Amino acid sequence: MALYDGTNGRVYSFAEKSLALGTPTSGTNYDVFAYASGGAVTLDNTSLVAWSSNTARATNILQQHGVWVKSGSTTYRYLGTIRTTATTTTEDSALNHYVFNASNRVRRPTRPPLCRPASGCPAPADFSDAFSLQRCLRHLQRTQPSSRAEYSENIDIF
Repeated sequence: MALYDGTNGRVYSFAEKSLALGTPTSGTNYDVFAYASGGAVTLDNTSLVAWSSNTARATNILQQHGVWVKSGSTTYRYLGTIRTTATTTTEDSALNHYVFNASNRVRRPTRPPLCRPASGCPAPADFSDAFSLQRCLRHLQRTQPSSRAEYSENIDIF
């Protein structure tokens, strides 16, 4: 992995990295960053940056020499985004793709949400959760091609 140390770029080799989630807020999006420390790729509690809402980052990401990095701290390389389902848990399943890998995108199957027969939408009627609404609209597009349902690709990162 190539990381910028503030002066130069350097390529680091490693077998696998993991990040203990600690106690992030449940139901929140977090951007994940890696940086170099002591000659090694590092992931720690400074690697997670919470979003300010379900649809807006608190800290922007920008491209530097073609690599996505943290705005204001360009030594932190953007790896992807997760959404927590509990204080120490995230999920990447057929129903909830809450892990997005920015550098290694893989197309994965998605299971349609549980639907009410009359409307084809999930049981929650208020759609206060943007992800429930997005799943409903995606399902409507698949099952009713003439439907004018639209959804944002920007939300579909998990």
